[in-house]
Amino acid sequence: MNLLFELASGREVSVDEESALGFASMCLKAEKTALALTANAEQTVAGLSRKLEARGYAGDCVKSVIARLIDIGVVNDERYTRLWLESRLYSKTDSPRKLFVSLCNKGVERETVERTLKAVLDFEQEQVLLKKYLRKLEKTGKPIERRLLKREGFSYEAIEVELER
Repeated sequence: MNLLFELASGREVSVDEESALGFASMCLKAEKTALALTANAEQTVAGLSRKLEARGYAGDCVKSVIARLIDIGVVNDERYTRLWLESRLYSKTDSPRKLFVSLCNKGVERETVERTLKAVLDFEQEQVLLKKYLRKLEKTGKPIERRLLKREGFSYEAIEVELER
């Protein structure tokens, strides 16, 4: 919507101009809310959209605000995914599959999750995660099967190296 119109003294605002001004005002408020949310924590596109819509902002306005925040680099699903994965790898004992599913459930696109998981979880990091995961399995008393580990998203190479030790 183009908001570049002349406001002159004594000139009446048309219905379309009034509507455009109302939309711009709502978008400004939504952007302010979005910036406050992103200042507190990194946000995904889907998560931020849900939060804005839950606060009563119209879908068109939310899309406009999200597009702008993506353009200026405030919202970036790839950055969110990388930071989330790095944090999770150090603090939790989840399998690659569980990490993948968790991020997809947060609304991050599968391709973004796959690409970022591959970049963050190199062979060395996968070995560290697999060791932690195996310790977790040992505590539960579950048998350690290659098939289970492969299903949980660990690579064949990482499984073989770790189980041969």
